[in-house]
Amino acid sequence: MQKTPFTFDVSIKEFLWPLCVGGRLVMAQPGRHLDMPYLGRLIQEHRVAVTHFVPSILQSFLTMPGVEACVSIRLVMCGAEVLSPEIWPVGFSVLGGETTPPSTDPCRGSHLGNRMGM
Repeated sequence: MQKTPFTFDVSIKEFLWPLCVGGRLVMAQPGRHLDMPYLGRLIQEHRVAVTHFVPSILQSFLTMPGVEACVSIRLVMCGAEVLSPEIWPVGFSVLGGETTPPSTDPCRGSHLGNRMGM
């Protein structure tokens, strides 16, 4: 799902990754990248499997009412900030599945896998 303004470097990954692996690119409306209910509906409607959040925004997403309905999510990538130890278990319990423990290096990034063990 492409939601990050194109002026940020991570948007390149959001634009190109799905296209490089034969996926479908779902684009959020401009300026709605911080609207968690909208993003949740978009994820559900288009069955988004992979998305990227900076940890502070991921925390907002994971605490949003109804996030458990985003069952299509297979992989959540995090970067640009440290993924705190407090967020990681919440992501695991809400989204289920396997996880990669958080990195203390914001440049390395971390990810949360899904119910399908991706």
